[in-house]
Amino acid sequence: PPNTYLNVGAGTYTITVTDVSGCSVTQVATILNNPGPTNLSLAATTTSCGNSNGVIMATITGGTSPYLYSIPTALNQSIGTFNNLASGSYDMTVTDANGCQIIRNTSIAASQAIVLSSLLIDSTSCIGNDGKITVNVSNASPPIRYALGSTVQIDNPIFNNLGSGNYNLSITDGN
Repeated sequence: PPNTYLNVGAGTYTITVTDVSGCSVTQVATILNNPGPTNLSLAATTTSCGNSNGVIMATITGGTSPYLYSIPTALNQSIGTFNNLASGSYDMTVTDANGCQIIRNTSIAASQAIVLSSLLIDSTSCIGNDGKITVNVSNASPPIRYALGSTVQIDNPIFNNLGSGNYNLSITDGN
């Protein structure tokens, strides 16, 4: 019957098998101390504007390359960067060439929507282009850029010298 030895440490072993007739065969076996991956560091970016544009980047140490990287929505890829991800929690599994695994969790945060806190409008007088619009926003990440209609985006949230009429306001932040 076969003999199995478990939890044998790293080293070189001489194995001799002898049958009932006294015939024997000897074989040398070496067990390597080859630990699996020892550290998995994950970095995640925040999504922007409610889009699925988050990124997870993995850095692995230990184990034996090549590595396979997996998250629930993408299995066994050879590169440790996952793009176009929605906000949420992700378990990443990295498997080395010997089948040893390490698992870590990370989260991709969702960015907050820009909130138009106030819009102050000073009406024009009867004499012409002296109207003014002042914009105040919250939950915006710098740099914050403002535009009225097709005007060039500017950093200043105050628009002066406006004539009467309707204006489309555009606000863009760093996300």
